[in-house]
Amino acid sequence: QRVMDSVKEFLSKKLKLTVNKEKSAVDHVKKRKFLGFSFLIRKGEVLLTLPRQSKERFKTSIRRLTAGHTGCPLAERIRRLNSYLTGWVAYYHHADTSTFFRDMDSWIRHRLRMCLLKQWKKPATVKRHLLARGIAPIEAAQLSSSRLGYWRLSLSPQMHRAFDNIFWKLNGLVSLLDKYQSFGYPFEPPYTERYVRWCGGTGVSHPLLPGDLNLFFFRHCEERLVRR
Repeated sequence: QRVMDSVKEFLSKKLKLTVNKEKSAVDHVKKRKFLGFSFLIRKGEVLLTLPRQSKERFKTSIRRLTAGHTGCPLAERIRRLNSYLTGWVAYYHHADTSTFFRDMDSWIRHRLRMCLLKQWKKPATVKRHLLARGIAPIEAAQLSSSRLGYWRLSLSPQMHRAFDNIFWKLNGLVSLLDKYQSFGYPFEPPYTERYVRWCGGTGVSHPLLPGDLNLFFFRHCEERLVRR
């Protein structure tokens, strides 16, 4: 209760913010979530990560954008995906979760291959597209005549070779991992005054940017709770 009162006082008097009593609590950082983030303690340092709920919401949105029955052209589907992916990674790039971004890149390409197979439908159409992408006639015939489902077929070596990572890059598909790395993780704290010790400062001076202010303050409060 003492810690809660201290934080409430800081928020209400210093920052002039209203504290939601129903959503506020004093607890171990591993048990709390904040604005779609959860927390991980590694070598005594509190890191941001993604909770299961945020990951599931992301995958649900991708399933909707890559639903094969919509008949959406590939270029338009990639445009819609890029719009969503760019905004999503811009928000979550502070999280220490590069493995998830890499896995999701692979999963999204997998779903796009499935969309192509669903759009082609007929075995003859599938075979024609595979031949156009340089797949040997015998291999193209094997895949096009297969009775496996679209999801299983999209995992086939023929589809991976015909529509490899280079194909998707040339067609403009955003890579979550590339975007994530472009933000320059690990995050460098924007402030180096007396509270820098609470957010792992390096001693390098950075301007306090509006977009980084929330993260700085949040790390400051979380570290205070851990230390107490």
